Amino acid sequence: YEVTESNGNYNYSRSTAYAYVPFYHAGARIYAPVPGLAALTATFYLVNGVYNTPTMGVQNDSKRPGYMGQLNYTDPKGKFTLISELGLDKQKDPLALGTGIGTKVVVNDNNFTYNFNANQLAGLDYVYRKLTPDGGGKDTVNAYAIYYRQALTAKTAAALRFSSGDEKVDDGLGGTTHGRPYDITATYEVKPVANFLTRIEYRHDHNNQAVFFSGNDDGVSGPSRKDQDTLSLSGVFTFAQ
Repeated sequence: YEVTESNGNYNYSRSTAYAYVPFYHAGARIYAPVPGLAALTATFYLVNGVYNTPTMGVQNDSKRPGYMGQLNYTDPKGKFTLISELGLDKQKDPLALGTGIGTKVVVNDNNFTYNFNANQLAGLDYVYRKLTPDGGGKDTVNAYAIYYRQALTAKTAAALRFSSGDEKVDDGLGGTTHGRPYDITATYEVKPVANFLTRIEYRHDHNNQAVFFSGNDDGVSGPSRKDQDTLSLSGVFTFAQ
């Protein structure tokens, strides 16, 4: 639902749920309308690795491809869209931790968008992910994001978002960690011309663990805060041939 191109999203920053899904993957893509259901499209991806990282590249030592399938249903009346995607794979170190351990990957991303009218819409994203390393243990994630966008004029809009994640990590040796981050985000958008938009955005992040740096951190002892507030001003240009 959220995409890598910022101008395609309601907010400038990405949701907490977005952090758990694959950012990109490469492979063969096949899609076609489902016979008898013109509003339903099925897509199949044959990929080298479901999870790739920009710093380590494709980490896949299974000697076999990964698989991703997607079903996309659009209401013929244009009121709502439902998208569900499932990815299955076994690859090396999908979290780029440097362990090199073969890991079974299951990731499911579900998105629902509802249009109240031409200027008002809402969205819901639910993500499930499970990573099972060969050496034991598991990493299980349940995350979601709720979106609301209101077009104020032909060139301005406002958007609100709440997203949260719940990640339980079992190291297979009796140790567990439980992360529960969330964000609250408000965005005001102005699009003066077709190929440029600007956004001012306030975001509040919270985590049950201290993962954020404060202004007094020495850069050695590590993060010391559970909350972070961000105010950003951004400009997004769109280039077309």
